[in-house]
Amino acid sequence: MYKILVKDKKLAYSVSSYNYTPQDEGLFIIGIALEEEKIEEAVTEVLNELRKIKRSSLSSGELNKVKKSALSSFIYSKESIEAQADDYASNYALTGDYNFSKRYLRGIGAVKKRDVARVANKYLDLDNMTVAVIKAQKETAAGAVPASNDAGTASNENRKFDIKKTSLSNGATILLCEDRSLPIVSMNILFKGGVRTEDKTTNGMSYLMANALLKGTGSHSAEWIAKETESRGIIFTSFSGKNSFGISVKCLKDDFDFSLDLISDILKNANFPEKEVGILKDLQLAAIKAQEDDIFATASKELIKSIFKYHPY
Repeated sequence: MYKILVKDKKLAYSVSSYNYTPQDEGLFIIGIALEEEKIEEAVTEVLNELRKIKRSSLSSGELNKVKKSALSSFIYSKESIEAQADDYASNYALTGDYNFSKRYLRGIGAVKKRDVARVANKYLDLDNMTVAVIKAQKETAAGAVPASNDAGTASNENRKFDIKKTSLSNGATILLCEDRSLPIVSMNILFKGGVRTEDKTTNGMSYLMANALLKGTGSHSAEWIAKETESRGIIFTSFSGKNSFGISVKCLKDDFDFSLDLISDILKNANFPEKEVGILKDLQLAAIKAQEDDIFATASKELIKSIFKYHPY
């Protein structure tokens, strides 16, 4: 749906789906952020995709990708002792079985292609569907709520880290910390840059460049990168902040070599395809427009202007 609605037909800025499954009846939800005049066409495209799933289910490759994603997401979410304890407690409170998550994952592993079509036909009943639209009143400026930039942080006050520092011949610094409690490798590659290196005529360039980093190399397209990382359950993102930009990767340990090779290819051979950069520009401008409709974002921006004047911040 992301490929069709956002990239190909440019009907939306984002699309997501999730299911809410308590003990009693739950919900399957598809969320779309888009312009008001494109709602009807976007809903039509969503319904077409649902009918395809009912009719022909998924390919083996797609199903395996979803299974790997579910497994890796579960493992990533259990990095802290607090998260593991919370999982046991919520499992027991909701199902009476503190190991329910593990049983749930085994169930996902057992799913066949025919099961997906069967369940889709049973539960994705278009006659039982509700379409809810949140939009601005006609007399006010259309506004969208921007995505939150707040990042939850776990407390590590009492945790000791054995961090090893190494400097390479090219001047790069490597910080290594080994933790064998989970089969995960996390990597962050940072460069000096970001807003601090911009001026009022170039503001936004670092953010655009960081997002475009992952959109293809001389040998691999953006679609190939997305497909290969998703099929392995790899979380692969880029970022640009006030003083730095870079790439963040989280993978299962068996995919470390693949992830490192891909990072190397991107940093050496990113080709910034014109089409992909154009899409990212539109999304970035839409996000700026959405901020202008948010009272907190507007107040924050004006405060920063008054403090930093003509400084890049």
